[in-house]
Amino acid sequence: MISVIREKFSELGKREKFLAILGLIAVLGVLLSIATKVSLLHEDEDSLYRIAVVGPGSDQEPGIGRSIRQGVEYYAEIINGTGGIGGTSVAIDYYQDNNDPDTAREIAKAISADTRNRAVVGHWSSAAAIAAGEIYKASGIPLITSASLNPETIEANQWLFSILYNNRKQARFLANYGRNVLGQKLISVIYSSTDEGKSLEEDFA
Repeated sequence: MISVIREKFSELGKREKFLAILGLIAVLGVLLSIATKVSLLHEDEDSLYRIAVVGPGSDQEPGIGRSIRQGVEYYAEIINGTGGIGGTSVAIDYYQDNNDPDTAREIAKAISADTRNRAVVGHWSSAAAIAAGEIYKASGIPLITSASLNPETIEANQWLFSILYNNRKQARFLANYGRNVLGQKLISVIYSSTDEGKSLEEDFA
């Protein structure tokens, strides 16, 4: 095979030989570039700061899930655009817990099992955040949630951070507003039978 190629090459004129050599260099350059890119991407993938984002499914609350995802994406783009964290870029992985505590718990186990994950953002449902929070606590992974939680729940988990007012502050604000701003002395409270609903009702009362 090599002798055939050598013979064909010797039959070419100077111009054809020159073009053939340039073509060979170009092909080798492309192959080397692809090999280098693939190997570097593989190495980068293992060294990225991975953030897990968990939201409700598209069937439950599509606007909420999309807002959480877009918010994290936007901030990650800002971080990566300024050189990342100490020169390391941030990557995002997405999960859907459907606001279900059991599903949230299973997702939390999968996230905790991957040592590349540095933090979790999400869990819209209070029940899902509480269920998953116990898994993250045991694994030492910080959870930044947008769920409204009891202050006792937050205090009991040093790895759990809420970006919202807790239930007690919300209920006290509403009670104060109803009595002192609206001037109502008698207020009826309609609440759900969930832990969050009961907590809001008790704090309001």
